[in-house]
Amino acid sequence: KRRLRLKPQPTLERVHKKVEVREARREAKAEKAALLDRSIERELLARLKQGTYGDIYNFPMAEYESALDAEEAEAEAEKQRRAAEEGEGEGEEGDFVAMEEEDEEEYEYEE
Repeated sequence: KRRLRLKPQPTLERVHKKVEVREARREAKAEKAALLDRSIERELLARLKQGTYGDIYNFPMAEYESALDAEEAEAEAEKQRRAAEEGEGEGEEGDFVAMEEEDEEEYEYEE
């Protein structure tokens, strides 16, 4: 008996199925709401760029500016990625550098 008491026993935890189901449902709803918000924001941005609304601006300018900044950052990242891909394509066959005379002396070939 004493040995059993001295050994560390695994503790069992209850599974709260109701709570887990409720949290999963809430997470799914929150994801749908976020997706809807993002799509509305994109649509409004597209309309504002096209000038659909003219001079009527009834929205927070700070959010509009942040959305424009985010789009510019994405465009810049895309441009950098394309430049990097083009740069990689140039040296695929292998880059060779001519050795100077000092370097050639270090690598004397034995015949």
